[in-house]
Amino acid sequence: MFPGGETWRGRVLDAVTDLRYQIEYYGGTVTTFTLEPDGDGWTELVLTDEGVAAEDVIDVEAGWVSVLMALKAAVDHGVDLRNHRPDRSYRQKYADNWLRSCSRPRPTSDDAVRSDRNCGGEQRQNRRVPDAIFDDPRLAQVYDPLDPDRSDLDVYVDMVHEFGATSVLDVGCGTGTFACMLTRQDVHVTAVDPAGASLDVARAKPGAHAVDWLLGDATTLPALSVDAAFMTANVAQVFLTDDDWAATLRGIRDALRPRGMLVFETRDPARRAWEQWTPELTRTVVDVPGVGLVESWEEVTTVDEPLVTFRSMTAFRHDDLVLESTSTLRFRDRSEIEDSLVREGYELTETRDAPDRPGRELVFLSRRAN
Repeated sequence: MFPGGETWRGRVLDAVTDLRYQIEYYGGTVTTFTLEPDGDGWTELVLTDEGVAAEDVIDVEAGWVSVLMALKAAVDHGVDLRNHRPDRSYRQKYADNWLRSCSRPRPTSDDAVRSDRNCGGEQRQNRRVPDAIFDDPRLAQVYDPLDPDRSDLDVYVDMVHEFGATSVLDVGCGTGTFACMLTRQDVHVTAVDPAGASLDVARAKPGAHAVDWLLGDATTLPALSVDAAFMTANVAQVFLTDDDWAATLRGIRDALRPRGMLVFETRDPARRAWEQWTPELTRTVVDVPGVGLVESWEEVTTVDEPLVTFRSMTAFRHDDLVLESTSTLRFRDRSEIEDSLVREGYELTETRDAPDRPGRELVFLSRRAN
């Protein structure tokens, strides 16, 4: 929303986490943010505007700088610098970041302290920002109704019994379905996720009171010594860089007791699953109680192997509202994953076929090495 009440709905044109973000901006202009190494071990953020009239360049770039300042404050320090008053606009010399409705409550200093304490007491710099499909409250609310069949998790519940595990770490727990399933098996569960909106959904589920819910990721965990750790669904593929993946494996290893088990699944890149992620093949319509008809579909926007970026669209028909979320997954091959496990202190014990998607996904079982 702009001063005077004018609105503009932009489009995400391209998004590759930690590399590039491109959107269609006001009047059809294109704005691109690119992260580039500066040659001295640091990273430069390059802002490029296309199609902006010469007389508007200063105003446009000043506006983007104010947005970036707010994003940096939120990501690095948990501080909300957005302008929440519509009467204080750029033209009155205020940062022009006002939103008609915010996706989450404005955090207080107590909120920031509480979140950091839940994740081990140390504030992480460069925390991974969750995709909107997990962290927007409206999208998190309908995530389970749009994907109600979670029979794919049964095999992991069986593994907990197979290992004789009585304590489990659920990394990337999302809306908490797996964690709550385990509480019914008298298993003590610690569940961590960087998306606060998904955790809000999880905490409202039956059995949720028995779970230790943490806002964060595997690198922000408190001291733990669990029997087994799991990453289900797409979690193992959201770590796009080798450094992020290695840090995640190390964080989980430190949380496991000696000889504790790590289990995760990942898609086989040779099967090119993304070729099936089309609006025609992924479209779903569900009547969600209290919400109304909700339609969702997915569409791939960029394939730059091993990275695949796609849009998840969710339409709330009652409100005539369409929300978009962009995600990027990394498709690692089997040997790459096996090598990374060995480097980070694991012994690969077995690789199994995913029972719900045979031939398309692999399930890796590894043990923390002594």
